[in-house]
Amino acid sequence: MRTKLPALAALLLLAGCSAQGTPATPSAPAPLPEASAPATSSAPAATPSGTPQPSRGPSAAASTGSRAATPTSGRSGTPSGGAAPAGPVDPEGYRVDRAYYFKSPSGNIFCAIQPRSDVQTVGCQSDQVIPTLPKCNKPDSLAPGAWFGSDDNSPVHKDCVNQGFFIGQNPKVLGYGQVLTVGRYRCESRTTEVRCGVDGTDRGFRISKERIDTSG
Repeated sequence: MRTKLPALAALLLLAGCSAQGTPATPSAPAPLPEASAPATSSAPAATPSGTPQPSRGPSAAASTGSRAATPTSGRSGTPSGGAAPAGPVDPEGYRVDRAYYFKSPSGNIFCAIQPRSDVQTVGCQSDQVIPTLPKCNKPDSLAPGAWFGSDDNSPVHKDCVNQGFFIGQNPKVLGYGQVLTVGRYRCESRTTEVRCGVDGTDRGFRISKERIDTSG
């Protein structure tokens, strides 16, 4: 009887296990969700370089516009076309020894203010012959000219001469609108003529390539 008890116990234990069914096999742990790969841009990544690339955004456009609006450097007040400024000039710029010489911008009228000359104190001559003037039809005549002396009672002359009385060596141009004054004598360069005279009086002359007029 005692020998059957262990066998009976084992049988009961086996029956109990059969009644409950086959124990469930523990399931494998659920796989972890795969980490999604980071999104890759279709555009290639910018490679850093030593020179920063300009931005293409609005700030860059504003910066560009700012630079475009900046005026370029230049010399303010310089007359256009290189024209000489009008008005009085420094006489020393026209001085040669004891006289003052100049020529018109066109290069066909030459003048001098010669304070030490009593007869031809102020005078001009043209390289264009004016047939109506005395002596201009002579073969040896050089150029028509006008002049006056230091004596205010002496006449103002106009004549054709055969020498360069009023032509200095490499005379400087007296620009249109410029005025050369030496003492009381004054000459002004104009687009159509040169005027010279005694300052503050009507004594003097006007000379162009077509004519000469005198007064005083």
